[in-house]
Amino acid sequence: MSLFKINYDKEGPGIEKDEPQKRAFFRYIEMLWAKRFKILQGNLLYFGFNLIVLLITLVLMYFMFSLAVTMRGMDFNEWGAQDLNIDTFYRIVLTFAFMCTSVPIFALGPVRAGLNFLSKSYVKGEPVFTWTDFSTKMRSNRKLGLKVGLINGLVGFFLLLDAVVYLLIAGADTGIYANIPWFIMFIAAIFIIFAAALFAMMNLFIYPMMVTFNITIKQLYKNAFIFAMIRWLPNMLILLADFLIIALPLWLIPGTLSFYVTVALYIFITPALIDFTNTFYAYPLIKKFMIDNPVADKSEKKETKQEFPEFVPTPGMQRFVNGRYLDDEEYAEYLKHTEIMDLDDQTEEDNKNE
Repeated sequence: MSLFKINYDKEGPGIEKDEPQKRAFFRYIEMLWAKRFKILQGNLLYFGFNLIVLLITLVLMYFMFSLAVTMRGMDFNEWGAQDLNIDTFYRIVLTFAFMCTSVPIFALGPVRAGLNFLSKSYVKGEPVFTWTDFSTKMRSNRKLGLKVGLINGLVGFFLLLDAVVYLLIAGADTGIYANIPWFIMFIAAIFIIFAAALFAMMNLFIYPMMVTFNITIKQLYKNAFIFAMIRWLPNMLILLADFLIIALPLWLIPGTLSFYVTVALYIFITPALIDFTNTFYAYPLIKKFMIDNPVADKSEKKETKQEFPEFVPTPGMQRFVNGRYLDDEEYAEYLKHTEIMDLDDQTEEDNKNE
């Protein structure tokens, strides 16, 4: 029987006092495994609340391709068979939609804030009540989150529109666009790629700052822009990791099975996994440069105490004692009695000190 008996009084291995901190990758894997079920729960909440944005994103991608087809005067089926395999077309649609709603460029801001607060708590090792904390942060970041979601959506839409227009112009063999010099087209391509990459990098930091600081939207985007520029190469590697999380099952698994697997992964884990990965990378930088930096502007609302002028009663007011006005004789007796009491208190205090 002792074989199956658990001894709760036996000391565990514990942690060495001067044990060195594990490397970031191993800490990431350890946290991910420890919080795997919490991440699944958070992802289901995010998927349910953000489903409408995902559908809009899918429609937007289809609209962009349809726009290209219409402007080139071709039928969609003919265009799909001639220039792009229809299976590949749907893989591109899903890759784009899942990437843009996971980074996220297209998302309901308050919902993403709720998910990111959970991820930040996992990274910090703080206890989390999934639904309570998720819903609380959704409400507390409602206004700022909606503004960020709207701005991100508009910027993302125009970046996509620019990319489609560029592809149409670059593929023109006749007309006025056919004579545009190649170096102008090259500069335009670099600008669109740079702008899209920069904006995606900014979104690595926007929501972690939103759920950490009481910050204005102007300062939020300003700080995110600075983080995106000073950490350009590491940011690109994180975005590449995000892309591979989505693209590998979709493009490596053959046939229609890849679509079912990718959609199932998105429903259960993909957005929350990407958010956890991004927060694991971004929060230590925010802590280093903003929280632990005494000169950083955290835009916190400082509580200011309202100071009132010192109250000095007039001689007339001093004669009101216990709600009754004292005449000259009574007031003189009152002052004499008060001085005696103060003297007795001082004497008693001196005796205590001796």
